[in-house]
Amino acid sequence: MIQSDSGIWYPAPLEKSNVIVPLTHRPRPMAVRFRTWICDGNGKIIREGQSGWNTITDYGMDFIAGASCSAAINYLVVSSALGPAKKVLSGGTTLSITSTADPTNLAVVASANFFAAGDVNNTLYIDALGQELKIIAYTDQQHVTCATRPGVWLPGITPGTGPFATAGVHYTATNTVATEITRFNSYDTTATNNNVELTDYTNSRFIHQRIYLSGVVSGSPWTINQLAWSPNFGAGNNVFGKVNLVTPDNVAVGQKYRVQLDLYSGYTPINISSFSANWGATIGTYDLQIRTEFISGDTATNGGPPFLSPSFGSSSAGVYGTWFTTAAFTMHSAYFFGDPSGPTSGQLHAPAGSAAGASWSDASYVSNTFKKVRTWTIIDTLTVTAATGIGLGAGGGNNQYNQIFAVKPNSGTITKPSGYWAALSFPIYWTRAFVN
Repeated sequence: MIQSDSGIWYPAPLEKSNVIVPLTHRPRPMAVRFRTWICDGNGKIIREGQSGWNTITDYGMDFIAGASCSAAINYLVVSSALGPAKKVLSGGTTLSITSTADPTNLAVVASANFFAAGDVNNTLYIDALGQELKIIAYTDQQHVTCATRPGVWLPGITPGTGPFATAGVHYTATNTVATEITRFNSYDTTATNNNVELTDYTNSRFIHQRIYLSGVVSGSPWTINQLAWSPNFGAGNNVFGKVNLVTPDNVAVGQKYRVQLDLYSGYTPINISSFSANWGATIGTYDLQIRTEFISGDTATNGGPPFLSPSFGSSSAGVYGTWFTTAAFTMHSAYFFGDPSGPTSGQLHAPAGSAAGASWSDASYVSNTFKKVRTWTIIDTLTVTAATGIGLGAGGGNNQYNQIFAVKPNSGTITKPSGYWAALSFPIYWTRAFVN
């Protein structure tokens, strides 16, 4: 109890024991592949168009901080004009970074004129560096100042200073196309997987596939120079990815336009063999293994999106909660939903805990950082006694303890009395693929 100056006694605050887990994991780069076709008025393919990669905009990267990846590609957007897309190093020009010590203040120098004032707020991607930079200030055609998106060097990145011979400025800071003709979300319903999430468990990723088919073109033909995608119908708003076509796609009056988009979303599971977590005097200090055991779909498959998804917890589907076991405990290798080599049951471990014993939260998201801090908490009302394993589960009914990730003490057991809570916080990073 705590006594105030007025003499009134108040209940003491709960012991708050949050542990930040450093440099844990990051999703693999997101990318969008596109293909186009010209069709007759009945939707039958007349000729192939073209294919390539569609660059995800900053707005698209920010969007998935609180929504499913699949929602970002609800609508196809077509433009009659070209817009700024990228410029790459040429003619032997190289880039150097004078120092990599402060990732929020990187002086980048070009060996010849390359930069422009309009590059500010756009993305500089250097192949050999492996992490995108945001251009935050322009000095002259040979000098700009950059910062890494999350303000840190990502796990696994050992930055060099150059000189770098392959790099490009990608114009990711705009969310509109040049001249919009139309946008639509009608699909080619005769095609398999015209609107679906696929599991590519071999490559630890999900594929959101959309095969769009326009209505019959009328009035005047379409000359399409730029493609984009969007989550909504509002013309001119929220373009989350775009590409300039190499040559125009010409769709005559009486024909239809067909486009396939494949959004690839990959994940690197948490897999920490030894981490010291100090949860205070009451709960204690433990040397922990921490591992992702199950990654469900980006959408609400089997209880909800995976714990590593930036939008985890935004879906109302499924039930999330703490499970724990007091039996002999062996961690499972991470497996993706749909992998036939994984367990056939949603219940990996025989639980002793309650699905109501956890909460999760996200630190406030800052635009253009592509980072969140996800905190998993064993709440104060749950009593944990002599647990050999503890973690987060999802699902309902027989899948009530469909384990998402697990925590195991390397020696001893975990005990947390009622009235105290323990938490682990994980930085979540997401990145995108660039082609210079």
